[in-house]
Amino acid sequence: GDQIEAIYQKTYLAKFQRFLQENSILHLQNFYLSFLSSEVPAAIDCRLQIQLQDKTIIMELDDTEDIPCYKFTFTDFDTIINYTQNKKKTFDAIGRIIKISETVNQQLKRGDKTLKKYVTIQNERGNNLRITLWGSVAAELERELDQLNRQNTLLVITLLSTNL
Repeated sequence: GDQIEAIYQKTYLAKFQRFLQENSILHLQNFYLSFLSSEVPAAIDCRLQIQLQDKTIIMELDDTEDIPCYKFTFTDFDTIINYTQNKKKTFDAIGRIIKISETVNQQLKRGDKTLKKYVTIQNERGNNLRITLWGSVAAELERELDQLNRQNTLLVITLLSTNL
């Protein structure tokens, strides 16, 4: 495949955080590369994992116009809805927005509050999938949709996980 999961210890967050953002293409040096067993849950569908460490060097590349930043593997809604395995898996989905709930404040188990919004999308066969958006993603979608004509708006969702 062409996806690799990258992990690091929280103690290195300050060192790596400025590099870890969308649309970044990076050069990495001095990291561990390991093969994941199929029993180990992975955030993406891959078998390779990069482990960043204190001696890892990350440099942002400048001339990246010809390098695509995204590869989507759209999953059928039935596969997402019927996913019942006991390991975390993420999916990519695409559909036309057919229903959007109001944004509400949700009390979390740990005590703080966050924004929550339900969005229902429909695929080309007419199947529906209800998605829950949290926090800044819920607020950002509302702002983006205010700028668009809400008719026939397609929504691409990456790293969608199921509530097991």
